[in-house]
Amino acid sequence: MAIYRQVQTSIWADNWVGSLSPEEKLVWIYVMTNSRTRQCGVYEFAMRYAVVDTGLTEQAIESAMEKFQTDRKLLLSKSNDEILIINWLKYNSARSPKVAAVIDKEIADIKTKEFADAVIDECHKLKYPIKKIKASEDTVSIPYAYSIDTGSQEEPEPEQQPEPEQQPTEEAGGVGADDLTDIFQAWENVWGTMSPLTQEKLRDWAKDFEHKTVIEAISRADANNKAFSYAEGILRRWDKSGIHTMAQVVLDDQKHEAAVQQRQYGNKPRKQLLTNQPAWADPNYKSKPAEPTDSATRAKLEAEMAKLRANREKRHEEQKKRREENAK
Repeated sequence: MAIYRQVQTSIWADNWVGSLSPEEKLVWIYVMTNSRTRQCGVYEFAMRYAVVDTGLTEQAIESAMEKFQTDRKLLLSKSNDEILIINWLKYNSARSPKVAAVIDKEIADIKTKEFADAVIDECHKLKYPIKKIKASEDTVSIPYAYSIDTGSQEEPEPEQQPEPEQQPTEEAGGVGADDLTDIFQAWENVWGTMSPLTQEKLRDWAKDFEHKTVIEAISRADANNKAFSYAEGILRRWDKSGIHTMAQVVLDDQKHEAAVQQRQYGNKPRKQLLTNQPAWADPNYKSKPAEPTDSATRAKLEAEMAKLRANREKRHEEQKKRREENAK
């Protein structure tokens, strides 16, 4: 199965990324997208592979990694050859129980205890449904400002923290950020980890539909055990019919139900058809007691029954003879 790593297109508008040299930009993209990355944001970094994959020298990669640490973008444990990408979990959602289960497994494989504790703390902070807890709650978690490998590098001078940027409350096209989060979570609850391409598709759909309508299409695909393409087909049909809100969806469902009944029962209302049903179909129907018959009528009926029995026995005998003749 293909593995995707999410890199938002807005990365190229980021001031920090814009300040990097071409080599540093390549290393940063490599750090986030190479085949050894994991869902938890901690993985073993192999310099020999990085040199081959990027085509850069070891010195150039080490210089870039040192800058990333100084700028508080990642942490490095040289003793375990592991790195932790800060804010990875913030931009790679683990709200889906399936994704959270993957992170639980990965945490057990993290060699650097401080990194494992940092991942657990961040997941709890973001309210991701992981089951792991820190081995010891009295352990002091690592500060993001420094590398784990404190013995091999000097502690950086504290610098003034920039004002945190306000997160936009709405996306382009008037889509609320919370609404998009609900849509993404609904998708991940059904199909697991979301690729960047799928995320862009959902953003586009959310621009044209009320967010609850997009979630409803996902729910209907899930109810029918279908893929996301099924939900997209529903959205395309609604869009073609001018349906973009849940109120319009409900009205469309009612019209569809009325059309189905029209095809089944014609112009007559269903209640009228039920009133024309035979008396014995009524749940409260009680059969009338049989009227007594006289002796002559009974004798006639018995004669008819005797004649029928005789004819039946005669047919059975004829069939038996034919079978015996065919068997010879």
